[in-house]
Amino acid sequence: MLKILHIWGSYAFIGLFLFSVMLSAYSLAKKREDLARFSAWSFLACFVLLLLPYFGAFALKTTIISQGPAVAAPILEKHHNMSKFVLTGVILMAVSSGIALQRFKDKPLPNWFLPNMLFLSFMVLAFIMRSLANAYRLAANL
Repeated sequence: MLKILHIWGSYAFIGLFLFSVMLSAYSLAKKREDLARFSAWSFLACFVLLLLPYFGAFALKTTIISQGPAVAAPILEKHHNMSKFVLTGVILMAVSSGIALQRFKDKPLPNWFLPNMLFLSFMVLAFIMRSLANAYRLAANL
């Protein structure tokens, strides 16, 4: 059950995160304030959605380490370390989005907001890809 929750929760997070990145890029290109606000809210939703697979994975990690093959432990550790970077980046993006939405409630979001969010999101996407690569290596060894 934890494995299914972790996998599908991760896929849902990645799907929403990619949608948020594309929405931010489209909003920046078209200079649409309504879409910029919506993308900030979607980055907040990404953070909430990421908590499900991240914290559900701790029990799964102990099960795999105790019952899985010895080869899986170092791969699992790499996957877990990359997911910490993903969580940290998404926390930064969620906090930035929350502060921007609160501070600029009645005014347009500043011009620097979306380019910085896109920069952070591309870094997070790199960590997501590295974490997924380790997850697939792990699945192949289980």
